[in-house]
Amino acid sequence: MHETMRDRLRSIPVFADVGTAHVQDHDVPDNPLPLVGDWILAAGATGQQEPHAMSLCTVDAAGMPSSRVLIVKDIDDESLFFATPSDSRKGRDIAANPQVAAHFHWPVTGRQIRITGTAADHGRAASEADFAERGRSSRLAAHLHRPGPLPGRKAALTEYERLDALYPDEVPCPPNVDALHHHPHRGGVLGSERRPGAPPAGVSQGCGPWWLAARVAVALTHPVGLAP
Repeated sequence: MHETMRDRLRSIPVFADVGTAHVQDHDVPDNPLPLVGDWILAAGATGQQEPHAMSLCTVDAAGMPSSRVLIVKDIDDESLFFATPSDSRKGRDIAANPQVAAHFHWPVTGRQIRITGTAADHGRAASEADFAERGRSSRLAAHLHRPGPLPGRKAALTEYERLDALYPDEVPCPPNVDALHHHPHRGGVLGSERRPGAPPAGVSQGCGPWWLAARVAVALTHPVGLAP
């Protein structure tokens, strides 16, 4: 019997090693942003690689969505913080349309968080402070960024070596490096995953003004196909 791609995908285990922790109403404070930090640290302690990585979704001026994975630099009571070149695709998208969505997923703890909000420049001082905290190789690599790609790997390595020689001590912060903050709207989802076949958890809306807490359903009611 011919095995289709659908068959092969459906044979992959889902939530095979998910723990027993779940989201309860009393676990979610009115302002859950500190809880986001707690869940990041808990996932890291459990063995999740790069638990502070999140998918950031933006939309350009024409309405075309785009998504990429980047690192959260800080979290306070109001915002998540990340950095990007202002002339990158996400930088240009945010300049045209500041509405963004962030998504964290930690398979080892069976948790995920989706956050919608607005992104804004956090100021030049914050950009320079973030840049100064990076490792030397990261600071040099930031100077390789340009709106268009380098001709190839060899050209990138040659330029990197030139920059390394040009800046033997301090590496200046490029003018296009921006630190941004993502300020959530009063809405979002905190979720604990459940194994297929487990009893449904139901949905709770009584956990404060910011969030809807729910265990995550496994199947889509209406599968969506994306064409290139």
